[in-house]
Amino acid sequence: MNTTPEAAQWPLAQAKINPDGTAHVTIGGTEETLITSNMEEARARSVELLANRATQLGRPLRAVAEEPNGKWPIIVHPDGTVTTDDTPQH
Repeated sequence: MNTTPEAAQWPLAQAKINPDGTAHVTIGGTEETLITSNMEEARARSVELLANRATQLGRPLRAVAEEPNGKWPIIVHPDGTVTTDDTPQH
């Protein structure tokens, strides 16, 4: 039996990671800008921010990760684990 709560469609979340080390993370319409020294650090800080929100919600959080080479639907879990979101998009 799976006891992990499912990720819901709300709040909408997006993490845009830029080559200069900045990131724009939007959760439920509220944007936070992160300033780091490189993309890897910006990615890690973005995941940390999304995981913190998932912890507050008590469940995984769906998000779209955007980097210069593409966009990916992901699910961020409260423990910071990131998985691909294979849920069909409507």
